[in-house]
This record gives sequence, structure tokens and C-alpha cells, in this order.
Amino acid sequence: MAKVKAKVTTKIKKKFWFPIIGPKVFNNRQLGEIYLTRIEQAIGRVMWYPLKEITESMRDQSVCLKFLIKNASGNTLNTELIGYKMVPNSLKRMVRRRNDRSDDSFVIETSDGKKVRLKTLILTAHNTKNSISTKLKKAMIEKVTVDIKKINFGNLIDKLIAHKIQMEMKKFLTKMYPVKAFAVKFMGLEKERGYGKDQEEALVEGVVEVKVETPKEAVKEGKVETAPEETREGKEPSVSQKPNVSEKKETVKEAVKEAEEKAAEKAVEKVVEKEADVPEKKAEKAAEELVEAQSGKASGAPEGEKKVEAVKEKAEVKE
Repeated sequence: MAKVKAKVTTKIKKKFWFPIIGPKVFNNRQLGEIYLTRIEQAIGRVMWYPLKEITESMRDQSVCLKFLIKNASGNTLNTELIGYKMVPNSLKRMVRRRNDRSDDSFVIETSDGKKVRLKTLILTAHNTKNSISTKLKKAMIEKVTVDIKKINFGNLIDKLIAHKIQMEMKKFLTKMYPVKAFAVKFMGLEKERGYGKDQEEALVEGVVEVKVETPKEAVKEGKVETAPEETREGKEPSVSQKPNVSEKKETVKEAVKEAEEKAAEKAVEKVVEKEADVPEKKAEKAAEELVEAQSGKASGAPEGEKKVEAVKEKAEVKE
């Protein structure tokens, strides 16, 4: 009889649409829907939403708001407003020829203790010097920090949406220098970043190890000691087997001295060979001159006799 194989069936999880509702500032307006199997999966997610769709004003078409899905009540998801930004295309339209822009980014703390990152843009009416732009930046940062410390995070977002902070800063800066526009490019909560925590924990536990790589040639010549078998197997070496730093330094110094001595010996040998070749070459030249002079003397020319005498005098002087 043939065995009947059991059929494997996969369970298909059903998904549902859950509405996302905005905060009370926007009259609990529905921002959208999300398609999930369970409503708890949406908690903690972030979404950007255009401000124009909420206010229905063309003035706000270049602004987007950041919402965080905070909790769920029944089959609806409640959100919280945590960020503000401008569309990059709108910033490009603001900048024109014969205008200078100065961007800045800094962190400010609100009255309720939240650290906020602000990215601003100052657009002057004419071309300016660097000294003027730095003065405008410093004055703007001082003014903004004083004003934001007096209000909480919610009021800050409300003022940004209503363009109150932008208008106040433009009026304040035009007293120092003519400013065409002032804009807040981005506003959001600053994340706390703990750099170096993992490294500190690893050092305490003894996990971090410093590895020193030695060249293969030094190991072959025996100038550098290799690790014992116990350390290769993962065991801790004994106190007698642990290498000393002073011994390693001495071996390196000795190797450097040997290399310097060999180089000096080669240089001396080359100099000696050159000096030995010089007199031999001079003697060969003198012999050739004597042969030429004697051949001229044999022919009976008076110049030949003079050359022979001159060559002999040179030879006597050199001796």
C-alpha cells in the first residue's frame, strides 16, 4: 500500500486598515491609514505629512510636519508632532543673484527640558562681507536662544507653523543689515548619542586586545620571538614566557646597528676601489705619452725631443 503524504498548509494572516489621527492642535484630523495584521506593530513609527493638506493654504505648501505614532486607542492610532522641515525646492527658489545666504545649525533647550536642533537660513538683500554675515549669525543665535528658553516644545511648533518666529527674526536682523528673508529649514528633537560606551565596557571586561604584527623576515632570522604554543591554543602564558618590552627594543636596536655597519663598510670599499684605479690610469697615460714622444724623436723632429724631456720631468715630480 502506498503511504499517504500529509499536506502542509500555511496559515495566512489577515491584514486590516488602521486610521492614523493627528493631535488636538489639528482637531484630531485623519492623516492617513496603515495596513497591518496587528495595531501594535504601528506604535513607534514616524511619518511626514504636508502642512498644506491640514491648513488648506497655499502658503504652507513648502512645509512638512513629522508625526510619531504614540499609542493606540481601539482601532485608531494617535500621533504626536515632533518635527518641522521645509522642502529643498522652495529654498532654491528663494536664492537669487546678488544675494548671499548663510546657513547655520545649533541646539537649543526649551522650557520643558527638550533639546531641539534648529537649521536656519539668512538671505541678505545684497552681496555682503564675511564679517557682516558672522555678526548676523551671532545676533540671530543669541536672540533665538533667549526666546525659545521661555516657551515649551508645543508652543515652539505652533509659532513655526504660524511663521511668527520667522517674521520676528527678519525684523530684528534688518536693523543691523537689510535682510531679504529668514527661514527655519529644519526643527526636530536632538537624539542623545553616547559615543565610547561600548569601548569602555569592553575594556572593563578585558575583551579589547591589542595585536602587534611582526614582519616575516624578522621572524625567520630569529630577531623577533614568536608566541609560545600555550597562547596559540588560547591558554594564558606563564609569567616567565611573557615577552618583555625592553628585550624587544634591544633586539631592534642591534638589528639597526648591524645594518648601519654593513652600509658603512660597503661605502668605504667603493671609495678605496676608486682611489686604487686613479694611479693606474695615470701611469697608462704617461706610458702612452712616452711612446708617442720617442716615436717623434726617432723621426728626428725637435718637438719629439722636447716631449720626451717634459714627460720625464712630470714622472720625476710625481715620484
